[in-house]
Amino acid sequence: MFNVSQETQQKRYKYEKYGYRKPQIPIGRMGKLDFGDGFLYFKKIQYTDKLYIRCAMMNEIGCKASYVISVNSDGTYKDDMRCVAPHSHPPNELAVQTEKFLNELQKAVEVMPMSTHRIYNFVAQS
Repeated sequence: MFNVSQETQQKRYKYEKYGYRKPQIPIGRMGKLDFGDGFLYFKKIQYTDKLYIRCAMMNEIGCKASYVISVNSDGTYKDDMRCVAPHSHPPNELAVQTEKFLNELQKAVEVMPMSTHRIYNFVAQS
């Protein structure tokens, strides 16, 4: 009898599910939030009335900034952000613009029936 190792089965599953090798997309960036202050944040914990966020640069440079945001009953955020710990770096507008571009690019890829090169050019020009 031919025995297939568990590692080989996992690799085979990656190919069978998509019909080709699964693209390696950095899913971690999809959860980043922009509140218009030049920084990017991750959701840490969300309750019905409060949202706790951390700086997205926590893993890269060790920034320990965290904030608490009040949440309305309809799920929208109130304008008040209470600082628990301040940022240890200046705002990074380039990272914010890059994040917006990548999110627009991902949305376009999901709905536009074009080649990736054309989609990229379309999103870059808009």
